[in-house]
Amino acid sequence: MGINISALSSLSEFTCDVLIIGSGGAGLRAAIEARKMGVDVLVVGKSPAGRGNNTTIAGGGFAATFTAAEDNCKVHLDDTLAAGGNLNNRVIADTVVRGAGQQVSDLESFGVRIVKKSGQVLTSPVPGHSHPRVVLCEERLGAGFTLPMSSYATKIGVRFTDNILITQLLVSDGAAFGAAGVSKDGEPVVFLAKTVILCSGGLGQIYRNTDNTPATTGDGYALALAAGLPLLDMEFVQFYPTGIGMHGNRLILYETFVFRAGARIRDAAGEDVLVKYFNSPNEMTRDRISRALMQEISQGKGIDGKLYIDLPQIPPEVMTKFARLLPKGVPPNERCFICPTTHFTMGGVVIDGSGRTEIERLFAAGEVCGGMHGSNRLGGNAITEILVMGTLAGRNAAEAALNLKISKPQKQVRGALDELHSQAARSGSITSKELRKVLKDTLWQKAGIIRDAQTLAQAIDEIKILSRESQQIGISSSHDLWQAFELANMLSVSEVVCQAALERTESRGAHYRSDFPHQDDARWLQNIIVRRSGDNLELTGRAVVS
Repeated sequence: MGINISALSSLSEFTCDVLIIGSGGAGLRAAIEARKMGVDVLVVGKSPAGRGNNTTIAGGGFAATFTAAEDNCKVHLDDTLAAGGNLNNRVIADTVVRGAGQQVSDLESFGVRIVKKSGQVLTSPVPGHSHPRVVLCEERLGAGFTLPMSSYATKIGVRFTDNILITQLLVSDGAAFGAAGVSKDGEPVVFLAKTVILCSGGLGQIYRNTDNTPATTGDGYALALAAGLPLLDMEFVQFYPTGIGMHGNRLILYETFVFRAGARIRDAAGEDVLVKYFNSPNEMTRDRISRALMQEISQGKGIDGKLYIDLPQIPPEVMTKFARLLPKGVPPNERCFICPTTHFTMGGVVIDGSGRTEIERLFAAGEVCGGMHGSNRLGGNAITEILVMGTLAGRNAAEAALNLKISKPQKQVRGALDELHSQAARSGSITSKELRKVLKDTLWQKAGIIRDAQTLAQAIDEIKILSRESQQIGISSSHDLWQAFELANMLSVSEVVCQAALERTESRGAHYRSDFPHQDDARWLQNIIVRRSGDNLELTGRAVVS
């Protein structure tokens, strides 16, 4: 028996100048910048503002260059392009690295406490960066950014509404006029706005092993596809090498404990794994370590499918300095079992250097966007991107809103509400939880760190089967309804990842094909663009934006 449809009869409607979908770092930075322009800003999120998103749990640092002669924006850009396999949108990447330094003083004005020494910003080294350039907040976690930012945004008049899942972008005649969604209580909600900014984060929850927050179900990518927007670089999913817990939901920061403190990663026989794969610490980027560890595990050299970090290898005086950065419950004098885990999505919505999408009045910023990172992201560049591009998207969306009026596309609103009622009326016997588990296992086993044509094709077939089975999901509560929409998004974006990974017949950055183990610049120095065409996906190549 389905959910009581009469409970969905009441409709909440909000209006604003700028609607921001997502209340993580990108959404908050966009909101602050837009509000500075004097417009009415409303942020809608699945979780309370500044909480429950990936920025909140991220390492509290971002890459920025200042005025040192040996390090500058060009050097930062070169490092970023090299890590990205030269698939980065160079306009976006250049914009981000040039805008990074300004974010330090901006964040301090929002109440973020930046780590300094003798009055100067202190920077830390991270693998892949040729110089120490990662700026840290004192809390050393992303909440040190998001909580002060959300407080500041509230103080200056940004409005927030949370516990809302956006189910559809309202688009008419090629322009965005808002969004429709459903609350945790099952109540339909419509947001009408002059401009919209999509800041909905990544897709880590499509994989069994992930450190992403539970809300990270790929919603923004699915919304964009359904609205007719193209995605690019979706085959490039970054895996962090040192996840702990049953499904890698927490991280041992290898940049700190291996790269800086001197810990060793060992196999079941106690052998140092990394010395077999790397000649210098600077080569130890996330993609390379993750692949090395997974190769060791697949060869049966682990312990119950895991390797371990030998923390006692770290000298006591060094561990004293870093011990507080260990996850809660991890003792500093024991070995800790690890396995790679899904961490970040390099691909996403196609935008230009100002945060604009192909749909008029619709902007985007943060992990939901592609282009900045190419085939692999350097540590510290994620928060840099959300800050700089969030700033630009917020400013440009606000400027556009000043000359627009709010409209209500009746047909699209009615269609979104009809879809909500249709989903709520389902009375099948399958649960979203069952299908979600199968999907996550499928992606991890067949479209994870090491891929090939056979397993990717199998994954695509299994996703299509799950999509058909999802039509038999039963809805008996508002929770079931929310879960069904999330599963639909996960299935949609999972197929995109697998199709793009199957299309790219080479290995580059975070995308590794065991049947095509080498980088092929002659054929693949281009981005893969994906669009939805009815029930099918269309994949085309596009020259890298330079």
